[in-house]
Amino acid sequence: MTGPTPRDWLIACLRGSPLPWSTAGGPAFAEALWQSAQAEGVLPLMQHRLNTTGALDRLPADLRRRLGTAVKQAAAAEHLGQEELREVLAELAGIGIEPLLMKGTSLAYSLYPLAYLRSRCDTDLLVPDRPTAERVWQCLQPRGYQRPMTISGNLVSHEFSCWRAGTLGLVHTLDIHWRLSNMHRFAAALGFEELTAQAIPLPALGPHAQGLGPAHALLLAAMHRIAHLADGSVNRLIWLWDIHHLAQSLSAAQWDELQNLARHTGQCGVCLEGLTRTAETFATALPADLLAELRLGAEGEDFDPRQSATRLGVELSNLKSLDSWPARLALIAEHLFPDAEYMRAKYPSSARARLPLLYLRRILEGIPKLWRSHTG
Repeated sequence: MTGPTPRDWLIACLRGSPLPWSTAGGPAFAEALWQSAQAEGVLPLMQHRLNTTGALDRLPADLRRRLGTAVKQAAAAEHLGQEELREVLAELAGIGIEPLLMKGTSLAYSLYPLAYLRSRCDTDLLVPDRPTAERVWQCLQPRGYQRPMTISGNLVSHEFSCWRAGTLGLVHTLDIHWRLSNMHRFAAALGFEELTAQAIPLPALGPHAQGLGPAHALLLAAMHRIAHLADGSVNRLIWLWDIHHLAQSLSAAQWDELQNLARHTGQCGVCLEGLTRTAETFATALPADLLAELRLGAEGEDFDPRQSATRLGVELSNLKSLDSWPARLALIAEHLFPDAEYMRAKYPSSARARLPLLYLRRILEGIPKLWRSHTG
């Protein structure tokens, strides 16, 4: 009889009923489980769930030691990251900017019992507009942050990333957003003022820290999954666990708010897909008739999440979501013809080549990627 896959074992662990180790296998399975837990973003969470259910002692000693070391490292990194973020938010407040924390960091400090259990590689900050984002960048530079060269434009991206090296080899990475997503269908679904009106305080990150309210956070978590359909990580366990955890925390009034938000923003299909997959994975308890209501709403929408399973599908969705042909042509131009400085940085070994040849190379290299899909 074939034993469970590492992902099966992780799901059972997160659900609070870890499978007997004897059914899993030996050292090879332990290594595969370790790699899977890292890829799925649930390594510290796995150790916590095993400890909570009393099943940690049933694991092989080597695996327990590795988990113990990983958790200590995650906790130490969280402490250092927390101090950095508190300082950044305080400095931004000093110049009149109070961003909203989104996604992993917001959930880590509002939903998870210990912040380090929500693994993440960056912190997402949302500000009202692009000029404010550039003011954030001016504030971050004296702290030693660096900003990688990226494609510029008003349509091709609604965020930029910056980072600085911290102590003990830790890298602090901030993603500064002025819209919710780079997918145009999601980008303007919720405005900064609307999100701020329902924001919740995150006191562990200082007096100026605020994150998305629960209904907004769940809607964003569902949209964020779809934005990763084409790269194959749409069903990453940490993202499904976010939705599961949020679903368990919502009151009846907040469920009503979520349904209204989904209908108002045209995201019933996106919420339906995320909640359905989460319930299939973690047996998430959902309100009666919720999925039926979302399914009814999705029938009137012009978007099928499966259309975003390839890069081409994502770009076609982006073009369709723009409200004019001049805007669509501008987006195409921003993709195909980035500024010369970016092109020289992207192809340093061809820096002496004529710029038109570099653009042609970029287009030819990009065509095969449009049809690439990593989903099963």
